[in-house]
This record gives sequence, C-alpha cells and structure tokens, in this order.
Amino acid sequence: RHGLRMALSDGNKERALAYMRSLASAEEMQLRRPEVTEYYRALPEVLDSKEKTLQFLSANQERIIAIDFNEAGEGIFWAAYYGDFQLAEKLMGGEQAQVLDIGIVDAAWITYPVLSPLFNSVAYKNLLRHAGIDKFWRENGFPENCKALGEDDFTCN
Repeated sequence: RHGLRMALSDGNKERALAYMRSLASAEEMQLRRPEVTEYYRALPEVLDSKEKTLQFLSANQERIIAIDFNEAGEGIFWAAYYGDFQLAEKLMGGEQAQVLDIGIVDAAWITYPVLSPLFNSVAYKNLLRHAGIDKFWRENGFPENCKALGEDDFTCN
C-alpha cells in the first residue's frame, strides 16, 4: 500500500494503477470480508477516469467508511489525487471520524504530499486525535512539518 500511496503522491498514475490492480488480485484479498474484496475488485475498474473514480467513491462513501478506515484508505488517496479533497475528507469520516471505529491510523500519512491539503481538516485532525498521535507528539515532540497550536490543537504543512 505504501507503493500505491507514494506513486499517487509522486503523480505517477500508471504505477499507482498497477499497485491497485496488484492489491485487488492479491491472494490475501480473497481471504478478507466479502465487502472488502468487492470494493478492491470494483475500484480498479474506474481509476483510469477521474469522473468515474469520484462518482464511484462518492456513491459508495458510506460503504467505504463502514468497511474499515485502513481497508478503505486507498479511496482517500485516489480522491485526493483527483483533487476532490471534500470527498477525501468525507471518506475519512468527516467530523464523525473521532467516533468511528477506524483502527490504526498510519502516522506516515503526514509525509504524503497528495494529502497535504487535508492535514488541517477536521477529519484528519480527528483521526490523529483518535489514535492518540497528537498526544504522543505533545509528549515527545512534533514532527518537522507540524506544531502545537495552544493546548489542544495543532497544525501541519
């Protein structure tokens, strides 16, 4: 998944498509819940087209959010790659992100340029708070591109 996310951050759509197809056909994908497997089979079919990708992600956003944050993370990256940051934020759970069962948030997301317009969104901050990453930063130091804003907020660039 890191390869896919890096490819999108680098603007290398063809390499990202190859990674996505590889993920969709991976043997481990067949062992996952049926809705996860179905999502990964359907998503590569629309990724060549910005319009079809955004339509698919928008039409399936509730289902994608319900799957699991980590399982559906690729949709967030594709929405951001195609420039629909509102949709990417919705796929993160929007303002409800803090109450969703989102699993583990990958703190490395702050290093992916494709997501940088989302770094200060409510949903992104809620994900980091839910995972305790902001608390960890306050106790151990913020990463280079982030800093505290008062006692209970932060900003990243």
